Amino acid sequence: MNETLAATLGELQAQIYWLHDAEEFTELASAAATIYMKLGYTQQQAETAGKLIT
Repeated sequence: MNETLAATLGELQAQIYWLHDAEEFTELASAAATIYMKLGYTQQQAETAGKLIT
């Protein structure tokens, strides 16, 4: 994993923790989906995973 991707994933993970605490579940699902898309999943798979996480 390159440094840029690792930094982006770290930022998104931190955002997910904050959004969960704030109970902002729509935004949390979006951030989680973005992580999955950056890892190479399709948009459909990423959105499904994001919804399941929330």
